[in-house]
Amino acid sequence: MKLNSSQQKAVKHTGSPLLIVAGAGTGKTTVITERIIHLIEKEKVLAESILALTFTEKASNEMLERVDIRLPLGHSEVAIKTFHGFCDQILRQYGLEIGLNIGYKILTEIDSWIFFKDHLFDFDFNYYRPIGNPTKFIAALISYFGRLQDENVLPKEYLDFTKKMPAQISEDNPSTLLSSTKLRVDDRTFGEKKRHQELAGVYGKYLEIKLKNDVMEFSDMHYYILKLFTERPNDLKRVREQYTHILVDEFQDTNLIQFELLKMLSGDGKNLTVVADDDQSIYAFRGSNISNILNFSKIYPNVKKVTLTDNYRSKQDILDKSYKLIQNNNPERLEIQEGLEKRLVSLMGHEFNELNKWERMGGGKEEEGSVVFQQFSKETEEVESVVDKIQEAFEKGRNLSEMAILVRANSYATPFTDELTFRGIPYQFLGLRGLYEREEVKDLLSFLRFLRNQEDDASLYRILKLKVFGFEMEEILLLLGEARKKKSSLWNVIRKTDEGKAKKMVEILSGLLEKSREYRGGAVLYEFVKDYYYPPLLEKES
Repeated sequence: MKLNSSQQKAVKHTGSPLLIVAGAGTGKTTVITERIIHLIEKEKVLAESILALTFTEKASNEMLERVDIRLPLGHSEVAIKTFHGFCDQILRQYGLEIGLNIGYKILTEIDSWIFFKDHLFDFDFNYYRPIGNPTKFIAALISYFGRLQDENVLPKEYLDFTKKMPAQISEDNPSTLLSSTKLRVDDRTFGEKKRHQELAGVYGKYLEIKLKNDVMEFSDMHYYILKLFTERPNDLKRVREQYTHILVDEFQDTNLIQFELLKMLSGDGKNLTVVADDDQSIYAFRGSNISNILNFSKIYPNVKKVTLTDNYRSKQDILDKSYKLIQNNNPERLEIQEGLEKRLVSLMGHEFNELNKWERMGGGKEEEGSVVFQQFSKETEEVESVVDKIQEAFEKGRNLSEMAILVRANSYATPFTDELTFRGIPYQFLGLRGLYEREEVKDLLSFLRFLRNQEDDASLYRILKLKVFGFEMEEILLLLGEARKKKSSLWNVIRKTDEGKAKKMVEILSGLLEKSREYRGGAVLYEFVKDYYYPPLLEKES
């Protein structure tokens, strides 16, 4: 595969840590893939000694497929995993040595909520005492504790930190922070000292209860793998010997605890490669920021830096406008902090024929690919303007398949699809990932999971909330409490409940369960949607 000069430098470098600053569309996945192949074929590194870490299963599978195609038959498989996948592998292999049951269950978001709720009265609450709405703070508390773990804040460290806080935090009494702590106090957000001490206590208790019940959240994986490597250096030594070369994709999205893990795994960092672009960071809410990239150079002063600026995806006008826009993040950008040149250069052609013209509203013509900024006071004005341009282009002979509307989140697409439908303009919605985030899809998947396993309390909990069965949240919580008290499945409790709503639900679900033994799942799902799920939605619309 032909590589440009910068890509070749990144692929062939050896002897010291490597930081590849790769702008959008510069071929970073290609570089990682080719570097893996180079290590195996030219540097004679064993394939099983290479570990590549990514953030999503999709990225992991894509990279694995590329490497598999490039490697000749007979080579062992390279370990290409997500951070969580790698941690899960190591903990199940060595977790017994720090007291983990290696058969632990990984909780989903819904599982975590139910688990916390089931143990609500095991916590020493005061400020967050469950009065009135007992579940009001559950999601926020779980998220907060996960963030503490992402920043490698131990319960004892948090508690010690709270002891140094003033009794009351206000604008007139700002907190005094120790420079050594990772914690922060936002005067506008956080409250009294006692509230934080309560949180610290609940945080430690929550970890203890999860450990006792052999369950784990994603944030726990990083927490316990660091505990393993800290308390069992021999296990760390074995893993280091197993994975001698480490490559990390999207390093700008790592948080503090993930960087700590990388430092432990890579030792002196001689064979550590990270690919990063601070301008593409999307996980700041989870603790990631430019500091990991800047600290990389401090921790490994002999780091080799290679910047990729040849863009294969976009035309120069788009790149220039994007570059100008991102300058608003200065001086908190790698380009300023490290003195790197990150302006991207397009390698795409610039030739246009007469058809490739775009007539703007208000007159004048502009070449396709130009970036035009428009500001609207209302969402409806923006939607109408965008659809107007699509309609005009279509009427002038442009193919609808050449046009696209990009939105930040799938939910933002609805006003555009509604307007296109109203005008009779055909469209295709491609937010496939968002499909599984839609509430109705989650509902139906829960129904299918219940058909497969009636002991799946998380799925049945979601079914209980459906309008067709008419349960109030208070009634659902009572059923959940009864199941926990009797140490029984939620389904068994409902079947034995002598109450109208419960009887109706058992009758419906039992009938569908019986049919699932004779008919395919799709047919049973269709009946459930047609007869029970869809009618209440129609009533809601009317």
